Amino acid sequence: MKVLIVLPTYNEAENIINLLERVKYIRKFFSHNINVLVIDDNSPDGTARLAKEYSKFHPWVYVFVRRGKLGLGSALLVGFKYAYTHGYDCVISMDADLQHNPFYIPRMVKALSNGVEVVVASRYVTGGNVVGWSLLRRIVSLVANLYARCLLRLGVSDVTTGYKCYSRRAIAIIIWSGIFSRGYSIQPETLYIINRHGLSVSEIPFVFVSRAAGKSKMDLGVILEFFYLVPQLLAKHKV
Repeated sequence: MKVLIVLPTYNEAENIINLLERVKYIRKFFSHNINVLVIDDNSPDGTARLAKEYSKFHPWVYVFVRRGKLGLGSALLVGFKYAYTHGYDCVISMDADLQHNPFYIPRMVKALSNGVEVVVASRYVTGGNVVGWSLLRRIVSLVANLYARCLLRLGVSDVTTGYKCYSRRAIAIIIWSGIFSRGYSIQPETLYIINRHGLSVSEIPFVFVSRAAGKSKMDLGVILEFFYLVPQLLAKHKV
């Protein structure tokens, strides 16, 4: 099975090499072929430069630099299209800030190979957890998750996580449907698309650990945009 990890990045110079080294370790003991596509929005901190230097000695890493900060949603769509046109069997989307541990990748791919179309690494099922968040951050995440899950009628416990594994069929449907979200509402949007087309989804427990380096992209503007855009997904995607 050909596996592609899609890593959208913006100002992750403090984390990118550490993450790639962790993926390198997983590759040693994994029976499937894993490649990484770094999609950088022209980070001023030199994230792309570091990733390119790393790729010179690790040919399984590819780096695509965009002209500016174009958003998470469009970055993931670029990665999905790349994966589909290059014949990958499954795609893993994850953050580059070390909050998504690559340790879970083999388990996600195994679940996918058992016939599931999308595997969600969930913080909100038994065995899942969040480490290092303030009480306010936990409340905001839970409210956003409940809001999107109820509004979009999704039978998934964690619809806002960015750590997912998609089958080739799921990727094709997402590409065909098009991505409306520019920011973090992309997370429930992909699940909503999959749900509308009747594809199967499963969750595995996942322990989310708050970033130790770099600056979080989450702010009030991002949160408000999320709550504003989620209802629009109902009209955007009709089967």
